[in-house]
Amino acid sequence: MNCVSTLAITTHLFLPSPPQVLSAEPEIGSVTAVRGTVMLKRPGTENQIAVREGTAFKVGDVVETGEIAAAQLTLADDSFMNLGPGAAVRVNQYSFDTVTNRRTAIIRVLEGKVRFVVFRIRRGDSSFRVEADKALVTAGALADFVVMTSPGQAEVAALESSFNVRNTLP
Repeated sequence: MNCVSTLAITTHLFLPSPPQVLSAEPEIGSVTAVRGTVMLKRPGTENQIAVREGTAFKVGDVVETGEIAAAQLTLADDSFMNLGPGAAVRVNQYSFDTVTNRRTAIIRVLEGKVRFVVFRIRRGDSSFRVEADKALVTAGALADFVVMTSPGQAEVAALESSFNVRNTLP
């Protein structure tokens, strides 16, 4: 009886993958709409990643839109931000406890025009704060407003509800 042995050789090709930045910070929201070029930069790295719908973001991430781009970022508590062309934001602090219904948010508008919509009533000691170069906006329960910032100035426009605006000039 003849035995025929077959030797199978398998080769694997390993290509370098793009570097991924791992962060211990939890995801706090996701990008829910993108038009044009939108980039995300994680703290501690110079690498930027292209953003698409569904991309998660974390505290400290900077999201930037290109000159002919726009994006919508939705936070875990369903509040959201619409970034216009040439805008950039960073969420400096964020927490949302679904059990106690308490939200704390501090968001920095680095440049451009950003609309903020806070439309769900949360616990009374919740806060939603937006910082810009020359302004500080604090929203209570419900708010819809736009912050426009450029070097040395900031403008705030109320679209609905009430909030507090403070000039931060020295």
